[in-house]
Amino acid sequence: METVAYLGPEGTYSEEAASVWSGNRPVRLQALGSLVKVAKAVDAGEVDWGVLPAENSCEGSLALTLDLLMDRADRLQICGEVVLRVRHHLLVRPGVSGKRVTRILSHFQALAQCRGYLERHFPGVELSEVESTAEAARTVAASGEPWAAIGSARAARLFNLAVAAEDVADLQENATRFLVVGRRGCQVGAGDKTTILAGVDNRPGALYRLLGEFARRGINLTRIESRPAKTRLGEYVFFIDFEGNPERPEVAEALAGARQRTSFLKILGCYPAAGTAAPASDATDPDLAQIRAEIDLLDGWIVDLLAQRASLVRTIGKLKAGRPIRDPVREKQVLSRLQELAAEKGVDPQVVAGVYGLLLPYYVELQNPSARSLD
Repeated sequence: METVAYLGPEGTYSEEAASVWSGNRPVRLQALGSLVKVAKAVDAGEVDWGVLPAENSCEGSLALTLDLLMDRADRLQICGEVVLRVRHHLLVRPGVSGKRVTRILSHFQALAQCRGYLERHFPGVELSEVESTAEAARTVAASGEPWAAIGSARAARLFNLAVAAEDVADLQENATRFLVVGRRGCQVGAGDKTTILAGVDNRPGALYRLLGEFARRGINLTRIESRPAKTRLGEYVFFIDFEGNPERPEVAEALAGARQRTSFLKILGCYPAAGTAAPASDATDPDLAQIRAEIDLLDGWIVDLLAQRASLVRTIGKLKAGRPIRDPVREKQVLSRLQELAAEKGVDPQVVAGVYGLLLPYYVELQNPSARSLD
């Protein structure tokens, strides 16, 4: 019988996600004491699968899970996902009033997801982080103190606790995405979602060019997340989720192009997505819409760069302070250089000259408002 490991003890949301993913298959669920132990157990072949919480709709990604995937990218493979509606409750021992609570325990993510509620109803009460929501419930049940836990209704039943308040999360549509991992080469059936890990050089436009390989082919990116590369400060790697299977021609082409844009690229897994994405509207060609979106993005960058150039021009005007504003030699050099660049990039040099014929008088005016032209 296959074994699925999850962050224990019994009563955690991870256990529920493991149960949902297993469905009606005959599997054994095994509780482990930490996410690190779950990943290590899968890596060592002690269990067949492991369930790791990856991101929450309120608090975002779980850095530890991303780091575990990055550190074991050559050995572990994502083979499934579960999106679970999370309902947090305030749990106390029977007979303990919420007004008497002196300490509240839970997993750090659960405490963060209930931050607003706790600040409103328990200002000044000590908040304590433990390994899981179920561990918090177990600790409260075993204590003789007026403590409370943030956890699930199942945890309340398992540890004989009372629900002092229901649905205490700040975001009512609170959901957590869990990833199911196995060893490399595991068979999980047809997949329609892929996760990659990629590194790019630290230079302007490197990430944009990488993402462009997917955008040009109409491939929808559902998530992108950065983590430190653990090499030196300022260097990062990127986790990217997208819709599609590497066996599809457009996805294969995008991945081939992406490999040319990265220092490394690893496919962490291709797996069935939780839920079904809404179909694209027939009224708009998705390729045309994607290209237009790219053009809109570039237009925004162009305007932003023109604004930055204007700021530098104003600074130059201050530095000239009484000296002539106009520099015909410099203007000719600028136009000549730009026309050469235009020719190299396949743009009509005369078009570029015309554009800068309009811009240069404006920049002269910024240096000296009395100067209105190049004459």
